[in-house]
Amino acid sequence: MAAGEWQRLADLLREASEGGDVGGAVARVAARLLAADDVGLAVLSGEVPSVVGSSDRAVALLEREFTVGEGPSVVTVREGRPTLVEDLSAPAAGMPVFAVEAAAAGCAAAFAFPLRIGAGLVGVLTASRAARGPLDDVAHTDALILAAIAAVALVGDGQRTGVGTDATPGRGGADPLGTDLVLGDVVHVAVGMVAEQLRIGVVEALVRLRAFAFASDRPLRDVAAAVVARELLLER
Repeated sequence: MAAGEWQRLADLLREASEGGDVGGAVARVAARLLAADDVGLAVLSGEVPSVVGSSDRAVALLEREFTVGEGPSVVTVREGRPTLVEDLSAPAAGMPVFAVEAAAAGCAAAFAFPLRIGAGLVGVLTASRAARGPLDDVAHTDALILAAIAAVALVGDGQRTGVGTDATPGRGGADPLGTDLVLGDVVHVAVGMVAEQLRIGVVEALVRLRAFAFASDRPLRDVAAAVVARELLLER
């Protein structure tokens, strides 16, 4: 995302979440930015994931994945890595049951990304499209960033949105998001401090931190550490 995109993302999230539905807001904004027909977010809460989405179809598709135990989101939760399926009907996808149901719902391709808080896997963000084909590099990068934002949004605002979370140990070994995109403890603390100082939600606080890091060409962790050490005060 370019620097201006961070502010646009903050504005979109603020507008979309005015009713308090942070999870739904993130899903709707993700659908727009990723040019996806549907985006669903599944949060790991007990035996059955809690699901929100950009549409009723997004919710139904995601719930169906966990019901049949097959699909990109299921693979991502099981292995802790992004699962990119540009053609669900292809034999190589290995999802014959879900592929039939997805096709009936108008879904031909799906891309799932893990939601992480530190080393803990807390859920999955899944974008689906009616047309077969891969995500381009820009959309792939945006999806990684949105997954990081979604993790903080859903965990930080869990009580307000009604979406509960139980952080579980990370699965799948090495972190699939890369060191610059995974949110460590110092970032979580900084997000909370910025949210409190500016009287804004955790989603916008994370966006502000990332925007500042991008504009100043500094690593996110360094900016977060400066906020925690009270060496940096972000302004409205």
